[in-house]
Amino acid sequence: VERLRITNDGTFTVQTGGSERARIDSSGRLLIGLTASQTTDSNAHSKLQVATSAGPNIGLGNNSTDINNNGRLGIINFNSNHGGTYHEVGVIASRADADHASNSKPSRLEFYTTSSGNTQATERLRIDSDGRILIGTTSHQAAYGTAALQIAGTSSATSSMSLIRHGNSPYLTLGSSGGSSLGAVTALSSGDRIGQLTFAGADGTDISTHAASIAAYVDGSVSSNNVPARIVFATGPSETERLRIDSSGRVLIGTTTEGE
Repeated sequence: VERLRITNDGTFTVQTGGSERARIDSSGRLLIGLTASQTTDSNAHSKLQVATSAGPNIGLGNNSTDINNNGRLGIINFNSNHGGTYHEVGVIASRADADHASNSKPSRLEFYTTSSGNTQATERLRIDSDGRILIGTTSHQAAYGTAALQIAGTSSATSSMSLIRHGNSPYLTLGSSGGSSLGAVTALSSGDRIGQLTFAGADGTDISTHAASIAAYVDGSVSSNNVPARIVFATGPSETERLRIDSSGRVLIGTTTEGE
């Protein structure tokens, strides 16, 4: 049984199979899975409200049989009509990240915003098909290897990162485990590298050559709440160690062992 019904308060409802599926209330809100507007936070002002007992799902799909690289899978547009003309000032888009096949459908997410003085949205952030986050660029560029997060730009303002903590000092932590699975806390062994800050410069071919680095290595036996470490300063493409501060605080230059 399918039925369209208008109630005395101006609510328009759609019923199928004897159950209500959607309604447009007297305020013009389209409610799916609801008989009254949600009232938490700012939801009461939303013109489209969806609720289910399992949590709602909204699907956007491209049903073409030929989806090529960069093909649009779905887009959410945020528009502004100030001045009498609509412009897309914010966009969240999903596109094919390579040609699609029946068993291979790589995709990416793109996020766009519009800067002051402009009316056209510009891509600011991308999550590619390998899960890498790209800011300021649309393609990953290897710099001494691949990275899960890459920020690229042509000025310090577009290729910098700040950590600010008000009231105290922020932290940048590099952590390592001897285990190979996510969440593993397998103890490290002496000589294992804990973390490294690498400086890589372009050599005319790529940006994959090691120029200098500051690294921390395990410097002895690891035990509960005790990970002895040394800091190593290295330069050159062969990562030649130049200076070491060992776990005892001794500074060694040109040698890796005290007394040499």
